[in-house]
Amino acid sequence: MSTGFNFTITNSAPVLVFLDVDKDNNNCLDVDFITPNPFLGQQYLLGPGESLKTRLFRKDGHGCDGRQGEFQISPTFIVNNAKVTHAYQQFSFDSNGGIAAVGTPPTFGSVLTQAGAGSDATWTLSI
Repeated sequence: MSTGFNFTITNSAPVLVFLDVDKDNNNCLDVDFITPNPFLGQQYLLGPGESLKTRLFRKDGHGCDGRQGEFQISPTFIVNNAKVTHAYQQFSFDSNGGIAAVGTPPTFGSVLTQAGAGSDATWTLSI
């Protein structure tokens, strides 16, 4: 089995944010071991300063050997009672638990931090 790692999403913006975890555009993500489960296809609401923590694993076998795990999340910020939806941020991770943001949507601020493969990772959102 690949190395799992904790992935935390933190809302550092002074507004509410909805997170839409795309259920269709993912690859080699071992959904049987994700917590919370289901993670894909779900929406989460985070207030200012709130976080969501999940644990991710890359699927082994089933055509995934040698391939990256992939998923994407779209944030919608609630600003002055209006919804401001942004493009999906894509993520790619390996069997050692190393994760990277693939490209950066230019319409909102975010930072992905991880001390090293297999260690906890945090994606911090801002506006």
